[in-house]
Amino acid sequence: TIGMVALAVAILSGPARASSGIEDILYEKGQITKDEWVRAKAEKEALTAKIAPAPSAAANLLKGVELHATFYFDFTYGGGDSFTGNPLGLGLNNAQANANKGVANGFHFTRNYLTLIKRFDGGHHFRLTLDQMINNVTSASNNEAAPFGLAGYSGGGRNNTFVKYAYYDHKLSDGLHVRIGQHQTPWIEYEEHRWTYRYTAPIFTDQQNFQTSSDLGVSLMGKVLDKRVDYHFSFQNGEGYQNTPDARSYAWLGRLSVEPVKGVIISGFGHDETLRGGTEGFNPRRALGNVEVYYPEKDRFKLDGQYIWADDGSDIGTPRATGI
Repeated sequence: TIGMVALAVAILSGPARASSGIEDILYEKGQITKDEWVRAKAEKEALTAKIAPAPSAAANLLKGVELHATFYFDFTYGGGDSFTGNPLGLGLNNAQANANKGVANGFHFTRNYLTLIKRFDGGHHFRLTLDQMINNVTSASNNEAAPFGLAGYSGGGRNNTFVKYAYYDHKLSDGLHVRIGQHQTPWIEYEEHRWTYRYTAPIFTDQQNFQTSSDLGVSLMGKVLDKRVDYHFSFQNGEGYQNTPDARSYAWLGRLSVEPVKGVIISGFGHDETLRGGTEGFNPRRALGNVEVYYPEKDRFKLDGQYIWADDGSDIGTPRATGI
């Protein structure tokens, strides 16, 4: 037993002594005083800190970098009149029904996002987001949801990739950010965030072309008064991120969301554009009112009421008299 204890002490004390500095050994032997030992330790630590390698340029560049990939996909099996041929030749024929099945059925990517974010000291950041989606399916007249009400499927125009966001966000204070570049318009992303997750289809205002979700311009945004007031005001092109700006049109947009009591948010949004696509008299205006009631403890269960109003100018869509 005595031999085992001695061996254990030797094993434990050996590495500790080997890792000791020369000043520790001299102090243990009584060849230097305690003050000399403390001074030698401090000088050694200072020298070690001085010769420590500085972070490389690559390490500084990668600091605060985030890369995110988001994929939405589904499996669809179509049924009903659009996918069933009539053997009597009435209505849809078999060839067209089978063609519809080929477009609709199977696995599909509905939307893909690749996002690169670089965060800087002070809360500033840069963001680049690439977006891939179905834009046109079988012809230029078809949009993302045509012709069967599906969010995405194979067909003409597949794999259209474009820049959704490319902007710099400068944080002036906790309640004020300046955002410059191609970035979020004031309403759509806010509503998507309030629903706490994105649905497989766009929100109503996006689906009905009431608003575009991203545009090129500058915004002032932030949350104040204990985050009970959330605002976003923008000066942007107005055409939206999927259209080429023609420099003949500009839009003022704004959203103000107020939470007077916890669990109730009242929002207002407005959009006023000078003209659209260079067309005189075509100056889109939008207004929206929204009341949201949610369960404060979880922020998941909620009830939402929304009213929207749109006007594309006095000369667009006006009924014309016809001669006989």
